[in-house]
Amino acid sequence: MTPLYDEVVQIIVRNGRGIRTIQDLEGRRVLLGPDGSGTRTDATRILQTYNITTAPVTTGPYWFQRLETDRTVDAAFITSGYLNPDVQRIMSTGRYSLLELLHPQAFIVRYPFYKLGAVPAGLYGSKPSIPAADVPVLTVRCYLSTQSDASDAIVTASLNAIYNGNLRHEIPVVISRGEAKDWLDEPEHPAAQHFFDPYSNIGLLSNVLQALSSLKELLVALATLVYVSYRLVRNRRAAAEEEELRRQKEHLDTLIEATVKLDTKQSECVDIELLEAYRGEAQVLKNTALHDFTHETLRSNQLFTVYFLQVTHLIESIETRIARLSNVDTRVAR
Repeated sequence: MTPLYDEVVQIIVRNGRGIRTIQDLEGRRVLLGPDGSGTRTDATRILQTYNITTAPVTTGPYWFQRLETDRTVDAAFITSGYLNPDVQRIMSTGRYSLLELLHPQAFIVRYPFYKLGAVPAGLYGSKPSIPAADVPVLTVRCYLSTQSDASDAIVTASLNAIYNGNLRHEIPVVISRGEAKDWLDEPEHPAAQHFFDPYSNIGLLSNVLQALSSLKELLVALATLVYVSYRLVRNRRAAAEEEELRRQKEHLDTLIEATVKLDTKQSECVDIELLEAYRGEAQVLKNTALHDFTHETLRSNQLFTVYFLQVTHLIESIETRIARLSNVDTRVAR
């Protein structure tokens, strides 16, 4: 039906186990994901490419959580979006690191449907930055698929929910409708074809009109008029969108600066009432970003995603400080 976003293939290793390169996984206990899953497929391809054999580890419905509960597990593969909450929670503890592949471009030559991406520095924590620097990773497109005999109504309703609803407000990494149209390189459901290109059947009408030779000159003149009008409208729209994008980028820079200043103030604050006020300011910054930044190009930009994670992490940090100071006040009162 449609591509949704890039999924990231991450190899998470437990610190202190001497695992610094992909070859260090040889003989280790590594979670590869459930049988038949995308994670399992990605992990198998990577291990086979680098001629690595890992120790068998049984998996269940909550296989990824075993990385936290079973200290005999040395590492885990996981293929998911950038904003996976389980990965964020585990990586933010500082007890794990991301493993970088050796010569990833050679792997991509074997499997060209993978692309080279990066997990940006500070995605999972800012004090200290986790990771400390950008980590090159493999990415693979995540698609929403359906059976070929699915009804047009279901397909159209699903696509409208994604691109004409609020889904991209809740999940910023979902690509825009325009990007999805450019990404499509797989067989499409007819309703999806019509959704992304509603004028795809214009060729049939053109053939009928061309058959009416007596109207040939009129059609040429009409086509010229339509083309000139279309170019004029498109140029005006492009100029307006470019100006709006520039304005929103400046606005984003302002919010980033305000968030950094707020982070500095809260990190040194021990007053609960003042921290609660800072938390309110941070929430206003987050809501402002979700409300004001509507341009598809900006929402697809990695800087917006990183800012959204940054302000969310700031709110969580303030709430943690409030909870810790409240506990201290309770113990003093006793």
